[in-house]
Amino acid sequence: YQRRVREPIFVSVMSFTIDCATCSKLLRQPCCLPNCGHLFCFECLKKIVTQRTGDDAVAICPCCHVSNLCPSIEQMEKEFSDPVLETLLELLGEEQISKVRSAFSCSLNCGQKAQFWCPKCEMNLCQTCLEKHSQTPFTKSHQVVEFAKKKPESGGNCSGCQTRTSSYCETCENRPVCSKCIVPHHRDHVIWEKGDMILLTRQWLRWFNEEVQDNVVENEEMKNLLSEELERILLALQQVKTRSSVLKTTSERLKMVIEHLGNEGLEIDTFTKLEDELRRKLQLTPVNVPFFQGSAIIKGEEVGKLMEWLKKARREEPVKKTELLFKGTRDGFSSANFHSKCDSQGPTVVLFKTSAGKRGGGFTPLEWSSPPNYTYSEDPKRSSFLFNLETKETFAYKGNAGLAIENNKNYGPTFGNGFDLYLSSNCNSNYTSVSKPKNCLLYTSPSPRDRTRS
Repeated sequence: YQRRVREPIFVSVMSFTIDCATCSKLLRQPCCLPNCGHLFCFECLKKIVTQRTGDDAVAICPCCHVSNLCPSIEQMEKEFSDPVLETLLELLGEEQISKVRSAFSCSLNCGQKAQFWCPKCEMNLCQTCLEKHSQTPFTKSHQVVEFAKKKPESGGNCSGCQTRTSSYCETCENRPVCSKCIVPHHRDHVIWEKGDMILLTRQWLRWFNEEVQDNVVENEEMKNLLSEELERILLALQQVKTRSSVLKTTSERLKMVIEHLGNEGLEIDTFTKLEDELRRKLQLTPVNVPFFQGSAIIKGEEVGKLMEWLKKARREEPVKKTELLFKGTRDGFSSANFHSKCDSQGPTVVLFKTSAGKRGGGFTPLEWSSPPNYTYSEDPKRSSFLFNLETKETFAYKGNAGLAIENNKNYGPTFGNGFDLYLSSNCNSNYTSVSKPKNCLLYTSPSPRDRTRS
């Protein structure tokens, strides 16, 4: 079996709650005060917000008395809402919510929140129960720590024999598995340690956060673009209004042609010229939609460089537009999701980013497909190429091998045989993808004079 080994990772238990700080009930429309971090239901928060005429709305936290400002009471929900926690509560069922509550509550069922942790008893304790715990002869010698310093339990119970374990089987949907059950039941499966899974989850959340930040910047850029376009449209409408008399004359001429000219060919020709004149007077420049819109991997000047490579590979035929077909963080990273979105879609550009931040990709004019058995496709024009966004290098397909791309329903996008570029199914949670631009089998490295570096 394959075992992934890393140093153990310990995650401190953060201050976390799913109950409102005012009504102590499960949060409904959770809102977070930015200056102190306390959580409230939206309805409870409205009760503590005040606003004087001409001033900002003020929410004074009843827990710590810290002031939090908001432009107005009407904008309070937008300013203070917590979409992350709201989404989490929507996904959790009653059973999971009960587990979360018990994990942060006193183990003696007194209904109080845990403030301390006894490692020897493996119990959460509130302040009142800690005093009883410290006075009991059998437990008064136990070393108690603050609840925030409690270390998480390592793993769960093995799905086979219920033995405590810190290993998980990725092949069996990340079920816990102990060392005794690995050999007889999980011999060829991929085994993970819990610390490894925590690291991957953290990395995925970092990527997701980076994507959110990129989308914020992208939305601001689009907002500015649309604002400029709106100003241009308003200006054009004003110009049309000032030329209304000219357009009225043109319309009257058009009516005259239709009513009085008997020659059909001349009538049509005259009508066409007048129509063209009207269109010329009213025509507006369309919005320029940027290439590779929606991608969090390629930005700025890199887009122009990639467009140059594409134009060269396509024999000087320019690319008119690009459309985002598939995005792993949006559509899922499985090969099935990739093929459902990208098969039979014509020429495609693949972009990827590694966990180390390295970026690259490939282009092919060929269509992806999902045959029952894997097949290879030849690129007779040799337009396919790989590229490295870090070094600004391209690697052109050598041709005459019949192996430009591989169509395999169990693989993501794959270039060459062996592989020159291979993105595995669920590539965000395994280490089996391949990218070797310096040692390509079927894609040739550029000569030194053809290389361009940033």
